[in-house]
Amino acid sequence: MLTPRLPLAAALGFAAACLAAPAGAQDLLITGGPIYTGVEAQPTAKAVAVTAGRIVAVGDLAAVRAKAAAGARAIDLKGAALFPGFTDAHAPLAGVGERELTLNLEGSGSAAEVARRLAAYLAQRRPTRAVFGRGWIETGWPEGRFLERGDLDAVARGLPVVLRRADGHAVTANSAALKAAGVDRNTKDPPGGQIVKDAQGEPTGMLVDKAMALVAGLATDPTEADRLAAYRAAFKVEAAYGWTGLHNMSVPWRDVALLEAMAARGEAPLRVYNAIDAGQAGPLFDQGKPRRADHHPGGQGLFRRRPRLPRGGATGALCRRAGQSWPVCHGTAGHAGDHDQSPGQRRAGRHPRNRRRGQRRSAEALRRIAAS
Repeated sequence: MLTPRLPLAAALGFAAACLAAPAGAQDLLITGGPIYTGVEAQPTAKAVAVTAGRIVAVGDLAAVRAKAAAGARAIDLKGAALFPGFTDAHAPLAGVGERELTLNLEGSGSAAEVARRLAAYLAQRRPTRAVFGRGWIETGWPEGRFLERGDLDAVARGLPVVLRRADGHAVTANSAALKAAGVDRNTKDPPGGQIVKDAQGEPTGMLVDKAMALVAGLATDPTEADRLAAYRAAFKVEAAYGWTGLHNMSVPWRDVALLEAMAARGEAPLRVYNAIDAGQAGPLFDQGKPRRADHHPGGQGLFRRRPRLPRGGATGALCRRAGQSWPVCHGTAGHAGDHDQSPGQRRAGRHPRNRRRGQRRSAEALRRIAAS
């Protein structure tokens, strides 16, 4: 029998919603379905005992029942499977929160639907300043292309609009936003970015990676209260999905202390691995490789801050080949693959995070699983 003592919120994930609410500090006895441990010597078990929110026993029913707390709540999986907790391996936590607090375009099935959602948002909110949103992705769209400024111009009525792609590596700006930012056919691509242009050389509205900074000035700098609200919203979303951990991408250094303060207050329900932006990772490089994770003594909200893992802002540029778009790193000069590290940092082996093995391989793996 296994007898780990792990935080329940960081160790369990359910294939079915057998628990309607977070387990918190409950006493539980979980049985009635396949329980996968992730331990090679004992890959499955019959029961799990949880005391005060921590796993105290995993194994055969009789042995686990003996270690369960008196009066523990019995959970019958009814054939559903119980797994160790899953980790979202690549997510911009702040971006998820911003999406929830602005124009949320997640699940938009077409460019036309994005335009309809934008129109509804404008009618409801009646904004007088630039509008920002996030969450669209063109995969499977009937238009067979990226979102373009023309999709937004008809409904924006001269108001600047900037809508970020779901992966965070590109935005589409409408004509008013491009004009306000001074972007036109003569604007050159910035290092590490691309201004996508049509056959006539006019900007389509799509700005990739470092080119997104061209319209960043249209937004007001978020206050600490704004950033805190975004992280709270993001934690709520990620926890609702069932994630127990998350690799947080492109983290500004100023947000590291904010996140750790949230953990100290018990506001971080997930374990988080922060990948600091390379351009802001000076304090980490100065500290050298940490010997242990930085974390709140209470055991929740683990925050690793590894100097090996700051992510360069120029990775993951979009490429469109054979009708498919993938946020992968092809190493194109001036675009994907150009990291914001000094030669000395590279020689020290402190490499930025790279998405070279990204979504294409994941999709291929899923296809093979489905065909098996």
